[in-house]
Amino acid sequence: MTATPNTEQDPLVRLAARRPQAVCATLDVEPATRELLADDPAPTALLSALIQAELLSDALTYLAHALPPADAVAWACACVPLERELGADAQAALKAAEAWCMGPTEAHSRAAEAAAEACSDMSAQLVAQAAFCGGGNIAPVGLEPVPPPPGLIGTAVSGALMVAAAEALPAEIPERYRRFLSHGILIARTPM
Repeated sequence: MTATPNTEQDPLVRLAARRPQAVCATLDVEPATRELLADDPAPTALLSALIQAELLSDALTYLAHALPPADAVAWACACVPLERELGADAQAALKAAEAWCMGPTEAHSRAAEAAAEACSDMSAQLVAQAAFCGGGNIAPVGLEPVPPPPGLIGTAVSGALMVAAAEALPAEIPERYRRFLSHGILIARTPM
């Protein structure tokens, strides 16, 4: 299986800023995904090939890292509560992450940090941590600023989605991945 080379405007407009090869260069993906990347595919071609090949966790990982940070966090905020009952702490964590998406300020990132620390739901906690990392300073308040390592938001988002999917019965996990990917692809298609 091959993915179509990146030769024209891709419909996933929010992914246009970075080539799939560059996005995936440091990610831990399957060898079959590396083979697909060798042809320098467009984002749509890569995602289609990954989904067709049932490399769904790699598709989630790629999309989480390829979307702009606020879009990736918004994607997770939309998907984590699907088909799940969330406690008040998880709802608060997602609400804090959504607030950061709407206004990615240091105050909102610190509110997401506090909500993540108070949250017992791992997937919602990871979403709030992703929003916290978007603030640009992961050091405790009052200390010298420390920028988050590159890719940390994407790692937290993909982790949140995988944890949320894993709460299903094993046979249902691939379908949850597909549902999550459908939501993410819709976000990626939306013009900025």
